[in-house]
Amino acid sequence: MADWGEVARTACDVHHASQHQDELADVLVLVADLAPTVIVEIGCDRGGTLYAWRQVCQRVYGITSADNSHAAGGSGGPLDSHGATVQVGDSHDPATFDWLTGQLDSDPVDVLVLDGDHTYDGVSQDFTMYAPLVRPGGLVLLHDIAVTNDPRAQVYRFWPELVERWPDTVEICSAQHTPYGWGVLRWT
Repeated sequence: MADWGEVARTACDVHHASQHQDELADVLVLVADLAPTVIVEIGCDRGGTLYAWRQVCQRVYGITSADNSHAAGGSGGPLDSHGATVQVGDSHDPATFDWLTGQLDSDPVDVLVLDGDHTYDGVSQDFTMYAPLVRPGGLVLLHDIAVTNDPRAQVYRFWPELVERWPDTVEICSAQHTPYGWGVLRWT
């Protein structure tokens, strides 16, 4: 059994995951308990979480914007895929969606991670497009549900709508510092 706290520490400290380690460790426990065979991450930044997902699952796909600048919400650093299959493009583009469905070859997604476009319309569109690919009982993870001090980040506005529609949700927000927060939804 892996030490998910150590995986989270390595993802953050070595591989530049823009996460709080304790929150990521808690999410990794939930993801690992699912024993996923397919994980999809929308919004890969520098690839730190791709590293973490690859410690749980060998078949990891990423979709990420070509613009990883600070102005676009990224860290500005280069992407390391850590062995994941990554498409650089707009997650809202139907061609990008078609690329992913081609990669999946009709296999369902066990875990969908939404950490790309943080605008209300952007996260809503990513959810609407990609969540139907998740198998019943799979997980949809939304990052930054508690960020309210950045006008670009509006996931906190979308998350309550999901909680209202899906009662099987969990929030993982650090008590140690101002949280980014994860929303975890069990897909039905």
